[in-house]
Amino acid sequence: MFFSNELPEREVERYVRLLKENDGETPVLDVRELPKQVPLPALASSADSNQVQWPWFVLGGTDDTIVDAEACRECAEWLGGNSSTSNKINDVPSKSVTIEGLAHDSMLDARWREAADALLDWAEAV
Repeated sequence: MFFSNELPEREVERYVRLLKENDGETPVLDVRELPKQVPLPALASSADSNQVQWPWFVLGGTDDTIVDAEACRECAEWLGGNSSTSNKINDVPSKSVTIEGLAHDSMLDARWREAADALLDWAEAV
């Protein structure tokens, strides 16, 4: 569910052990509660607040069974989209990237470097 089939079983077992070792005080995402939290209300526009509006990077994978690619695109649009009027710094808009074969826990998965490179490319442009 959280990892792609490319991740070796020993790595999956290691991550599951680490998650089970949670101290009981650190919140862990309960995906059963997620439907109660979406859809989210719209963000205040920059005209409605004095806050700096930062661009956002939203990453998803085609093998993510928790948050699908469409939800990632919707999230990016909700946060400021990919349009020319979106939240920008140095003319870099918010961005949604979907990586083929990437599962939900992207930074722990076998294709983590692709996810990290996509984020790094975007961050260097900001």
